[in-house]
Amino acid sequence: MARPCPQQTAFGPELRRQRLQARLSLAELGAKVHYSPSYLSRLETGERRPSEDVARKLDQALRINGVLQGMLGRPVEPDDGASEGWLSPYDIQASPVAGEISPSVGVVLDAMRQGLVHLRAVGQVSAPAAVQALASEQSGSLTEACAGWTVLERAQALVLASRYAEFAGWMAQEADDDATAFRLTRRAAALAAAANDRELVAYALIRRAVILLCRGRQHARKVIDLARQVRAEASDPWIRGMAVQREAQGYALLGEDGRCRRALDEADALVSAPAGGADAMAAVPLGSSHGTDSTTILRGWCLHELGDPDGAAHALTAGLRQVPGTASRARSRLGARLALSLTGAGDVDQACTVLESVLPLAPLVDSATLRTDLRRVGTDLRRWHNHAAVRLIWPELTAATTGAPVAQ
Repeated sequence: MARPCPQQTAFGPELRRQRLQARLSLAELGAKVHYSPSYLSRLETGERRPSEDVARKLDQALRINGVLQGMLGRPVEPDDGASEGWLSPYDIQASPVAGEISPSVGVVLDAMRQGLVHLRAVGQVSAPAAVQALASEQSGSLTEACAGWTVLERAQALVLASRYAEFAGWMAQEADDDATAFRLTRRAAALAAAANDRELVAYALIRRAVILLCRGRQHARKVIDLARQVRAEASDPWIRGMAVQREAQGYALLGEDGRCRRALDEADALVSAPAGGADAMAAVPLGSSHGTDSTTILRGWCLHELGDPDGAAHALTAGLRQVPGTASRARSRLGARLALSLTGAGDVDQACTVLESVLPLAPLVDSATLRTDLRRVGTDLRRWHNHAAVRLIWPELTAATTGAPVAQ
């Protein structure tokens, strides 16, 4: 068993010092974070080791701006593929886009655009591994097919191939295959650069940041750095807004409340612009396939990580209302995040009600990010294991996080 690092060993004494400085008893602090006084006492004496969720809630309750989260230590960051050389927007110089599109090539491009629209819809209701394989194949086919086309035809084909690769990378991430997700996202950037579309290269960097966000707090600084790089290099307001949202999420993971909220406010203004992208992609805009406004949802995500479950639940409830019923992947992931915030706020009955609509979707979408949030919900709900609603939902929740069949 790995020994705790010195920062973790010092966690208990620091928690006690901060609690006493705030003039709170164990019972008073426990009421704020919905944990028992005895559990908090074991944290202070070092008998229990805190999770990041617990440290975040304590930081928020004590208003100490991430001090306790910072004491959990930083694991060595897994390789994100950067050692293989991440493409910068200026690594490939393409020829100027010129020429005309022949009628036959136009038919192919239109069909491939519509194919991507339909495949993104399929990705909302299907297991991601199979969808990823289809998207990867289409990206490769387009790249090969355009070899003898005119400069303009090839540029539009490469932009489409980049979008297929970017979507395939997201599906790989949903299938819990980060190595493939990074590889496909790098491919998307390379194809966009070959088409001389620097905005789309910047968007690929945002996708890279999203993969890192799902790996946890230890990658928050790298996410912020990537977001700042995109802000410096992209001119499209919507893409810059997406980058600022990732920056806000990075600050949220670090518990930096003020910086996070300022970034969210800045992002709200930027993402109100139409989604960017090359003219060739007008039929397949960047962003979600279901057209949901991301600002409210991102604010809810950040508020939860900042330790404000009530504010998060309010924002996520509003966000969930915007997501159409056909977007099963988006609804399940957002619903799980809402349930997580509701358990953090102590609203167990409502959390279980939300889970009743989320859990039937879990086998359908087979999402790694959904399973991660459901595990966090399960950890929280163990505190109420005797609650009637929790007992009712527990077998299906266990099955969703482990893949085991539900006992009949």
